[in-house]
Amino acid sequence: MMKTVEIYTKYSEKLKQIIRKNKDNNLEKTFAAISAYADLAYNWNQFYSDIEVEDLICKLSDKIYSKDCCYCKFNKLANDEYKSDDNTVLFYDCFGLDTRGLAAIYAKSIVSLNYKVIWVTTDKAIGKIPTIEKFLGKGNVVKVFIDMSYSYKKHIEQLSEAFEMYAPKRAFFYTKPNDVCAEIVFYHYKNKVTRYQINLTDHAFWLGNNAFDYCLEFREYGAGLSRIERKIDESKIVLLPYYPLIDTSVEYQGLPFDKTGKKVLFSGGSLYKTIGGDNKFYKIVAKVLEDNADTVFLYAGSGDDSELVKLSEKFVGRVYHIQERKDLFALMTHVDVYINTYPMIGGLMSQYAAMAGLPPIILIDEGKTDASGLLLEQDKANIEFHKVEDVVNELNHLLQDFDYRKQRAEDIKKRVFSETEFTSLLSDIMQGKAKSCKVDCPDTMWFRKEYISRFKFNMVLSAIASRKNKSLMFNFIDLFALQVAKKVVRKLVKR
Repeated sequence: MMKTVEIYTKYSEKLKQIIRKNKDNNLEKTFAAISAYADLAYNWNQFYSDIEVEDLICKLSDKIYSKDCCYCKFNKLANDEYKSDDNTVLFYDCFGLDTRGLAAIYAKSIVSLNYKVIWVTTDKAIGKIPTIEKFLGKGNVVKVFIDMSYSYKKHIEQLSEAFEMYAPKRAFFYTKPNDVCAEIVFYHYKNKVTRYQINLTDHAFWLGNNAFDYCLEFREYGAGLSRIERKIDESKIVLLPYYPLIDTSVEYQGLPFDKTGKKVLFSGGSLYKTIGGDNKFYKIVAKVLEDNADTVFLYAGSGDDSELVKLSEKFVGRVYHIQERKDLFALMTHVDVYINTYPMIGGLMSQYAAMAGLPPIILIDEGKTDASGLLLEQDKANIEFHKVEDVVNELNHLLQDFDYRKQRAEDIKKRVFSETEFTSLLSDIMQGKAKSCKVDCPDTMWFRKEYISRFKFNMVLSAIASRKNKSLMFNFIDLFALQVAKKVVRKLVKR
């Protein structure tokens, strides 16, 4: 563990030194160092915000938009006579993903509320977001694709142009934890635009404390962290639960085995969520397979599958691993029982399971609250258990008792937040009727320990040695050289 701490400390402190040294004379390098530092802090996840960095971003934003700044053309764009259009909403989506995350449900609802929508996302998303484009196509929408991967200057410049060209009254900030560019721009439009952050990464460090007027939290866990750990005023914190977006038109692709005479225990999500925690997730699955000879285990998701391989060697022909699929909901309607990942839960996966009539059975350590708020009146849903044996017993009960399974399915379907409720609450928030919430801060000690054990040198490499961070090359020549070598090797292997 000491080695892990030393690795993080070495590179994070060096990045901080670069930020302090270059903040007055080399903005591109400063932004690269801030972004890399935030990426490292996100993967390290032992704290949730950095006041020094946040304050500096505000000062840099003021500097960039001043008329005597030569960094880029903001002296031509930024002016004090910003005249917003009350019916125009800008949605900034840094991810550019189609149905993963929350962008699609926001697109659907904002369009249905008859706003003019300026949808700003990465140019890498061109032709790759058919669901979002289908929803956007039903309204008055302008799509703006910008280059987010080449330079910080270009990223900031193009996002600023979208604000100035379309003059939105409202803007949504939906982004990655290290997006210094968007925070620079969104901070500038304070008091000109009503800004809403969608706190997707509520469990971890992110940049952006000064980029919003309202922080939209999908559960009390994140709201508590924002209020206590990130020091965000509770008047800015608003609860807006999400719902699972289900496309029933997606054709079911079948199972990788013949289900005749079999019951299926299912789980899914990024495999890193199952690593650690004394291997309890795999111990539970193994015990259930031992207790139910007619049951197979199916996992859908990518990542480190080493434990799945071990499980499949122990239970030959009864463990299957597939990648993420577009027909996820349809797949869930063809399995029998769902177990949530551990030690990290899958929030959206839990909602998909509930919609499919599968109680998302959760192993949760005593005192932990990161699983709360995923379903309506979740405390009455009988899905959270604190002991491995209790989870095994519940899964066995569900697998062995059809009537019990049917009764639980009918109850769990009623506990998912609906699209109608989401749109109605979003409308109230956008009309200034947002109700702030005050919640306690969850205990995150166990959670942070898991992140330390999961931290790897590759996270340092990917955070620093990227194309957009080329200005850091001579500060980290070893990392950039290693990154180039890895790319060469990958190309050779493909041949």
